[in-house]
Amino acid sequence: MLKQDRLDINWVAFNKQLDNRDNVQVSRGALLENVYDKEGYEQIPAELQTLLNQLNAQKIMYESDTFVPLLPEGFLTRNSISTTNVLIKILEHPPGTNTWPHMDTYNSAKRKFGLAKDSRVKRLWIPCMDYEFGHILCVEKQVVIGYKAGDVFEFPQNIMHSAFNIGIKTRRVMTVTGEEVAKAA
Repeated sequence: MLKQDRLDINWVAFNKQLDNRDNVQVSRGALLENVYDKEGYEQIPAELQTLLNQLNAQKIMYESDTFVPLLPEGFLTRNSISTTNVLIKILEHPPGTNTWPHMDTYNSAKRKFGLAKDSRVKRLWIPCMDYEFGHILCVEKQVVIGYKAGDVFEFPQNIMHSAFNIGIKTRRVMTVTGEEVAKAA
């Protein structure tokens, strides 16, 4: 994954909003379901999935309509994402948590926006804070570290990835998911 762009917002104020839970909906991590049930990956036993779900549930997810207006004018267009069909989430991992290896299909975004199954959806991955020791994103054979708050990475669909916080500080990242549109000429 290569850095694609930069999102310059007041990250200190944004993180404070999350710390205070101001105007955000908070939920626990999604359950792990057959994440290895893809060609070339072994299915993990149900008992292990149950245990991993208990650990994974420590992840916190923030959703809010107040996130979209934070994006500077032209940011979505510049990154080929629809200005109307867009979903922004913040994923927070306290120290000692992780996201188990999986592939994102973006089907939930397609359903949410009423898009056809063959519609193109794009996801951006944006750290909300500068890299800290132990904050790791693994994407296929690549490890993403050393980033700054606001660095923008395009996150491909159907690619194996996992994230870890084996550090001592909370890790927060923003995902911007939306209908992909043609780049403006």
